[in-house]
Amino acid sequence: MTIEEQLSAAGEAKGEARGIVKGRVEGEARGIVKGAAEAKAASVLMVFGVRGLHVDEADQQRIEACVDAEQLDHWLQLAVTVTAVEDIFEG
Repeated sequence: MTIEEQLSAAGEAKGEARGIVKGRVEGEARGIVKGAAEAKAASVLMVFGVRGLHVDEADQQRIEACVDAEQLDHWLQLAVTVTAVEDIFEG
């Protein structure tokens, strides 16, 4: 193998390693965001449970499917005061 081929192979390996690290970091970041969203959704549902408000399956799925942190924060704030679960989707 020539010097040029060795350098090329080394450069490719370095690029591949960077790609693997970048992918791992991006995957971890997505996992953190997903975990935070799941925790916020659980908090919204917990508030309804503590308040004795029934959450039907469709509303529960909608809350659990949400990954927008701001939306979940808004729903959590509303969950404390609304008189019906569906009211959080109107505010």
